[in-house]
Amino acid sequence: DRARMRQYAEHLDGYHLIILTRTRDGYTEEIHEGSLHLYPTNAKTRIGMLIRALFIARKIIGRKKAPWVITAQDPLEIGWLSFLIAKVMKVRLHVQVHGDYFSSPAWVGSSLLRRVRRFFALILLARAPAIRVVSKRIMESLVARGIPQERITVLPIRPELESFLDVHHAYRKTSPFTFLFIGRLAPEKDIQRIIRAFALILQDGGEHVLKIVGSGEEQNTLTSLVRALGIEKHVIFSAWTEHVQEEMNNADIF
Repeated sequence: DRARMRQYAEHLDGYHLIILTRTRDGYTEEIHEGSLHLYPTNAKTRIGMLIRALFIARKIIGRKKAPWVITAQDPLEIGWLSFLIAKVMKVRLHVQVHGDYFSSPAWVGSSLLRRVRRFFALILLARAPAIRVVSKRIMESLVARGIPQERITVLPIRPELESFLDVHHAYRKTSPFTFLFIGRLAPEKDIQRIIRAFALILQDGGEHVLKIVGSGEEQNTLTSLVRALGIEKHVIFSAWTEHVQEEMNNADIF
């Protein structure tokens, strides 16, 4: 990610990235590499991170008059914080939407808090002058909810394909097969659907394996679902790894 940030910064006079970190994370020093500038919030609580980010942003923008643009990583709390800064400092606001909050119930689930957060996210997006989404599906979900399409740009995240293309993959023609999921264990990933679908495959027989690589808030929920379906011996949970290419090389279906 840092290498990608450097590439972004090469095309800008200055790319100032405020990173929401807690004291326990151990990131305390600002980093300045040419036009790339990184600022950790280094706060004790989530609310503290947002407050600290507000002060950092005001300090950055106040250093010099320039055609500043604030881009928010999501339309939730960070989006509203960015909206507030943009209003106070009189700069342009740009909101990014990386998750599918609206077309699927997966992210909200049974959480009342997430339902409230999604409600306010839609209010924010209705006021945002420019929105970047990472898929056409997300764009269509926003348009269906009244967001003008001319404000939306579809720009997927470019995968670093070179490292994957260099890995030789031997295709297995007979079972058992290894199914693989890699990513955050979060409701919006809808991993429960993957597990239930995999359980249906096992009904036809075979010693197939589902490997789930990652960490996140849904860890306990997913392990409980696996136990409830009685497929513990077929599902492997593994911590996040930087060696994604190797994991994919050892699997059959991603």
